[in-house]
Amino acid sequence: PIKVPVETQSRVEQLQCGPTSQSGGKTTTTTTTTTSSTIDAVTICVEDKRLLSRTCYAVDDEHDDVDHDVRFKAVSALLCLVDVVYEYIECAGTLPPIAYDVEQKLIALLNGYNERCMELVLLAQAMKTVRLKAITAKHLALAQQSLCVVMLLLPVIHARWFRTVITPNVLPNIEAEMKDLAERLEQHSNEIFKKLISIMEQLIHAQFERYDAFIMVKCRDDDSNGDASNNCKLKVH
Repeated sequence: PIKVPVETQSRVEQLQCGPTSQSGGKTTTTTTTTTSSTIDAVTICVEDKRLLSRTCYAVDDEHDDVDHDVRFKAVSALLCLVDVVYEYIECAGTLPPIAYDVEQKLIALLNGYNERCMELVLLAQAMKTVRLKAITAKHLALAQQSLCVVMLLLPVIHARWFRTVITPNVLPNIEAEMKDLAERLEQHSNEIFKKLISIMEQLIHAQFERYDAFIMVKCRDDDSNGDASNNCKLKVH
């Protein structure tokens, strides 16, 4: 993971807030100020708990009405994606008549990001392209974090930047494309989680096997020493 520039975090917040005012035909947005130039993670304010649960993050059922500020570790590709998405949004905000075309291009961009991420990490093509020795759990986890950011921003961007400016006759088409993209992102995210669980299961199983072997060796040693008080029936499966 890398440090997140404050400017990028500010853009993430602006993407979530939507346009706040119009000045001379140009959309203006809120900004965040801080004394530091970088922060440790991208923070997303999640208002819809159902959306957060689709990312496989735990949600507190006792606080349904509370917004969730969720932090995600970032990679450079994600930060570049946020900057490009922000530029798309600025274009749509400045020229509302082309908002439909802009959102179509935005969906194509996010689809490409999702597919490339899957190819490089989940399908391990990064071992060939950048000569990684292995795709580790860290790589998988960072890829999943990036997907979560996209999954959480996607519906908010559509609702606050495009839904009110796109003509009603084409709105169902773009929303169908959005739904299809969201499903692919969720499927990809779930596949990464399955892979991470598989890695954890293998590590735990190997650890149990070593512990089991240790117990059996100890039992044999105690038996050879005539220690009748030892219970050698302990097994770990």
